[in-house]
Amino acid sequence: MNNLNNLRFKYDLRKAVGDKKILNTFENGMPFHDLENNIKMLRDKLGFTFNILTYLLPSDDILFGKFNALVTKNNKNILIGITSNMYDILDTNEMNFVLGHEIGHIIFDHLNNEKHV
Repeated sequence: MNNLNNLRFKYDLRKAVGDKKILNTFENGMPFHDLENNIKMLRDKLGFTFNILTYLLPSDDILFGKFNALVTKNNKNILIGITSNMYDILDTNEMNFVLGHEIGHIIFDHLNNEKHV
């Protein structure tokens, strides 16, 4: 587990990149509807109303690493991407935690605050 944490945090320390690269990564991913029930449960618990689209991202994208999740905005939609390797190792409760974490970035407006990039 320690090796996984080291890998994960290495990518958290990356310098901010432009929205274009992030959205290009989503274009390389594919819409992923298997998480719709997870999102609905979190919407009911947390009371948010914004639209969330989930994507399975390729795990070989060097920018984000093999085990990662990220969130961004595209027009009025919130996009949450999860690498395929991350999806494969998480159980339902762990996945809900990751989704809740990413949704927290939206709720607390971290995407509009450079110190949280």
